[in-house]
Amino acid sequence: MNALKNLTPRAAFVTLLLAWAVSFLVSALATMLIWMLGTGLDFKEFNNLMLQPKYSNMVKGINVVGAAILFLFPALVYGYINSNNPLKKIGFSNLLSGKQVFIVVVITIVGLALAGSLGELNKLIPLPAATRNAMDLLENNYVDQILVMAKMNGLADLFTSLLVIALIPAITEEVFFRGALQQAIGNLVSQPFTAIIITAAMFSLIHFSWYGFLPRLGLGIVLGCIYYYSKNIWLPILAHFLNNAFAVLQLYVLQKNGILTKAALLQSMNDTMPIWYGLFALVLLVNLFIHFRKESLLLYSMQNNKE
Repeated sequence: MNALKNLTPRAAFVTLLLAWAVSFLVSALATMLIWMLGTGLDFKEFNNLMLQPKYSNMVKGINVVGAAILFLFPALVYGYINSNNPLKKIGFSNLLSGKQVFIVVVITIVGLALAGSLGELNKLIPLPAATRNAMDLLENNYVDQILVMAKMNGLADLFTSLLVIALIPAITEEVFFRGALQQAIGNLVSQPFTAIIITAAMFSLIHFSWYGFLPRLGLGIVLGCIYYYSKNIWLPILAHFLNNAFAVLQLYVLQKNGILTKAALLQSMNDTMPIWYGLFALVLLVNLFIHFRKESLLLYSMQNNKE
C-alpha cells in the first residue's frame, strides 16, 4: 500500500475524480434505498413527492447522507493515497488562533457585499432566450426544494435547518473542494491561485444555479484563499457555515413574519448590490487577507520553533 503514497500529481488527481464518480453512483443508490425503505414507495414517485411538506424530513435525511457520500468519500480516498495521515492531509489541523477566527468572520461579512455585487454583474451577462428559460426552470426547482426543507415553526426547526442546510454542507463541501480538489489541482498545475479559481468554478457549477454562479465563484475564491494561507480546513468550513447560516436566518425571519412565499424567496435570492460596493469590498478583502496571511505565517513559525 505504501506505493500509493508515491502517485504522481496527475495519477492522484485522476484517482480523486474516479472516486468522485463512484461516489455519485453510490449516493444515487443510497438515495433510492433510503426513500423506498423510509416511505414504502417506489423511487419513481420521488420527484413528484419530494416537494410535499410531509416528506421534508425524509428529504433532509437523504441530503445529509448524499452529501456525506458524494464529498467525504472521495476526499478521504485522496487523503489516504497521499499520506499516512489522511485527515491531516486534507487539512484537519489544531494550528489555529483566535485572531485567525476573527479575521475569517470579518472576511465572511465583507464577502457578502462582494457576492451581492457579483450577483448584479451576473444579471448583466446576456443569455439566449432558450438558455435563460432553462436556467429559470432550474432556479424555480431549486427554490421549491428550499421552501420544503426550510419550513421552520420554532427554534428547534431553526436549529435543524442550521445543521442540515448550513453546517453539514459547509463541512462536506469544504473537505472535498478545498481539502482535496484544490490540493490535487494545485499539485497538477503548480499554480496555487489557478487551482483556487478552477476549484471555485467547479464549486459554483455543481450548485446548478446560473444566477448564483458569479457570487458562488467569488465565495469559492475567498474560501480557497482562506484554506491556502491557513492550511486548516476548519477555517473555510467556518466561513462557509456563516455564509449558509445567514441565508437560513433570512428564511427564518421571512417565515416568522408570515411572508415565506416562493415570490419572496426568489426576491430575497435575487437581491443584489451596486457594483461599486463590490469594488470597495474587494479592497477590504485584500487588506484582510494580508493580515490573515501574516497571522498564519506567524503560527507556522511558532510551530516550527517548538519542533
